[in-house]
Amino acid sequence: MGPRRWLAAGVLAGAGVVAGGLAVAASTDTPAPATPATTACGDLGDTAPVVDGFPGRLSTLVGADVRTGGHECFERVVLELEGSGDLPGYQVRYEADPILDSPRGEPVEVAGDATLVLSVGAWMTSPEGAGYQGPTEFVPTNVTIIRELQMLENFEGMTAWAIGLDRERDFRVFTLGDPVRIVVDIARDVPGTPPASVPTPPATGAPVPTVGGEIPPTRMWPMPCWSATADPSLTPSCPMGPMGPMGPMGPGPMGPMGPR
Repeated sequence: MGPRRWLAAGVLAGAGVVAGGLAVAASTDTPAPATPATTACGDLGDTAPVVDGFPGRLSTLVGADVRTGGHECFERVVLELEGSGDLPGYQVRYEADPILDSPRGEPVEVAGDATLVLSVGAWMTSPEGAGYQGPTEFVPTNVTIIRELQMLENFEGMTAWAIGLDRERDFRVFTLGDPVRIVVDIARDVPGTPPASVPTPPATGAPVPTVGGEIPPTRMWPMPCWSATADPSLTPSCPMGPMGPMGPMGPGPMGPMGPR
């Protein structure tokens, strides 16, 4: 992949916490002993596209939050929806460079050497301003194989998020209710092996490729931050970043990273 554009990540305040088995903040504690590679991790899918009712099944729900979390076997991205309506159609698949935003069709830089795109048949933020108010591009600090999240689309009732990864990995997708969430689990390496290290960001001022391309026909339009929680002790915050073509570019309020 070409040069990467790196953004300042928010720093989680306070000690690390655990919710639903997921590490929700970077910890300085000594890691737990490695678990032998057995079937304990369960089925973490494969690299094939996952499609459920997309793009035909649209919903009146809107985006509420995008967040990440770490587990011994996988790292997780959760897209949470709010409002009234049914589960929208969704699609998760790997896409090759150039990664394009929609509807402009302009190439964008996504950190990492593989890009998983989550597309959903619902607005992230509606034209009236309802729904998600967080950043549209950020580098999560509580995961290692997930290098960046970037919203590619919020147009005509469709949203899409690019998930930048260190490399192509197996993944699985499922949904949860109350509130409605679409969950993507991305397989880590065999438990007990060290995770891939985060690369050094390239020098500032690196050129951004201008190569063109067509928008993939089955990807219609993809943000991340963390919602507040009832427990104030679990709600550190970080400032918003500068504005970009798609909106705020820095991390916003942070909260629990569990599977909720």
